Order: sequence, then structure tokens, then C-alpha cells
Amino acid sequence: MNAIVSAAVFLLLITALPRTVLGESSHGAGSEQSEISRALRLLNQQPKTQSNIAESKEILTPLAKGDDEEGCVAKYLLARIADLHEEPSDPRLAIRLYDELIGARPEHQLAQKAVVKRLMLSLYQGTSDPRYLLEQAEKWSSRLTDAGALRDYHLVMGRSLSFFEGDMSRARSHFEAAAAIGLNDPINRANVLVTIAELFREAGQPELARPYYEKFLADYSRDQRQRIVQERLKEMAAKQP
Repeated sequence: MNAIVSAAVFLLLITALPRTVLGESSHGAGSEQSEISRALRLLNQQPKTQSNIAESKEILTPLAKGDDEEGCVAKYLLARIADLHEEPSDPRLAIRLYDELIGARPEHQLAQKAVVKRLMLSLYQGTSDPRYLLEQAEKWSSRLTDAGALRDYHLVMGRSLSFFEGDMSRARSHFEAAAAIGLNDPINRANVLVTIAELFREAGQPELARPYYEKFLADYSRDQRQRIVQERLKEMAAKQP
């Protein structure tokens, strides 16, 4: 795969927990929200220790039994702990917790994010047939009503189709869909713009690649890929009849 594409294609997506979901910006937060905040402080405390992680789990586990707001946040955080914080990690437990959240409150913002997290875990750690899973996942966009979750879904699908199947046309369609929704992270957005342009160019569609190259040049003047992109545009212009 072309080196200019690889940084975007293999980009690992990590989405932060929204502040409003945690109640950090609300007034008169209840005891459950205080407990969740305490669990988060333990998880974020440096240096990270397994004792703090265990205490955070003790706080979150009873809260996760409910399907209310606090229950959704607690389930999500417990899944993240199983995936990212515990040593060794437990991706199967994380997948089960994500499934519980999705089943209980599919419309909730964190359940929507859980769909994407579960997809990533299943693709890279939990399935023996990633191609079949990707075929099934192509149908999932209709269940995602949260714009951020839908954007991340398209990014994961684009990367995974590239990695597991080499299906660059389908991958490009997902990257385009993510770009259309909007990419807030500047590094992520720059990578996606270049990736889409490169995939169009390699498919013999320079006229569709050009706007993405030009947008990249206009918005990322200090990116080290500026010279390569300028050369691409010159080569494309030279080939025009």
C-alpha cells in the first residue's frame, strides 16, 4: 500500500467519553454521578495502578445493573476497563458489556459508540472470520443515529476493508462518508483527505482526487506531505489532454 495512505488506513480510533454524559457540566449532580466521577478519577490517576482500577470497578459494578443514565455510563466504563485498563485485557468481557448496553438502550449515545467499539474488538480480537463480520457490519449504518458514532463507524469500516479485504473502492466510500459528516480532529481529517485523494488517483479518477488534494493543501500548509501532494497535482495536470 502507498506510504502516503497508510497513516490514515491504519489509524486507531479512540473516542472520548462526552462531558455531558458524565454530568460534569450539569448542576446538582446526584450521588450516582458523583460515584461515576470518583470512578473516573481513579482510572485517570497517575501512575495507573491495578488497585485503583479494581476500586473503580467496585464502584461501577452495582451502578451498571440499571438501564438508566448512570447504568449506561457504568456499563460503558466497565467495558473500557476490560479492554484498556486491566492487565491482561479481557476483550470478550468488553464485548459482552457492550452487547448489554446496546441491547438495553440502543438509542443512547454511549450505546451507539459501543456498536463501533464492539466492531473493532470483534474484528481484531474476537472473530475468526473478519470478512463475514464486515459483510454483516455493512448493514449497521442505519442503526446509528448519533453523528459521531456514525462517523467513527465509517472510519473503522474504511480501515478494516483496506486491511482485511484490500477492497479499496468500498473503503473509499466509507472514508468519503466520514468526511461528509465532519472530522473534528485535524490529524484525522488530514489523513482522511489524503487517503481519499490517493484512492481516487490509484483508481484512475484524477478529476475526483483533485478536490481532496486541493483541500488538504489549503488547510494543512505545515503538513510534511505538502510536497508529495503538490507533485501529485503536477503529475495529474501533465497527463491532461
